[in-house]
Amino acid sequence: MATRRGSSTPQPGGSPGSSHRDLFIGASDAPVRSCTSAISSTASMGTEDMLMSPSSADLRRLTRLKAEQERRLKMMQVRVERLAAHERRIWKDVACTQRMSLQAQEAQLRRQAQ
Repeated sequence: MATRRGSSTPQPGGSPGSSHRDLFIGASDAPVRSCTSAISSTASMGTEDMLMSPSSADLRRLTRLKAEQERRLKMMQVRVERLAAHERRIWKDVACTQRMSLQAQEAQLRRQAQ
């Protein structure tokens, strides 16, 4: 068990000093700037916007990630539908078996009554 930075509570599955930020690709110990910080000049604003805008490599990576997630979602939807269809067939078979069992019991009672 590891502990979260600044916390004495152990966190399962983490390494000492790890945090949820470490789960993201490219996470670092560099301080994160607040979006509400004051900007001293317009030149620094342009630089900060450039630093915050995604690069073409980031866009390609995110596009691939989105496509992979959509593929996995479609796979899961197909699997859920297949399992639902299988469940419907099973319940249909159960109902048919119950009907046949009831008919057999009724026939047996009629024979015994004669």
